[in-house]
Amino acid sequence: EAWISLKADGLLLFEGRVPQGARQEWKAKKSFSLRTPQPQNLDMTLDAASYRLSSPQAGGEYKIE
Repeated sequence: EAWISLKADGLLLFEGRVPQGARQEWKAKKSFSLRTPQPQNLDMTLDAASYRLSSPQAGGEYKIE
């Protein structure tokens, strides 16, 4: 389980807990911004390929472009 806050192109799409094993899909035209205190609990796919989060920005957000 992980808590996330996700924005796509600057608009909040989701904020809350994602149960373990759940799958969610979102689309963006340019970028995503993700906040989570448990990045190690997330398995992410971007354009059909596994994606690992890099280091968060100073405000604690992960930018995915």
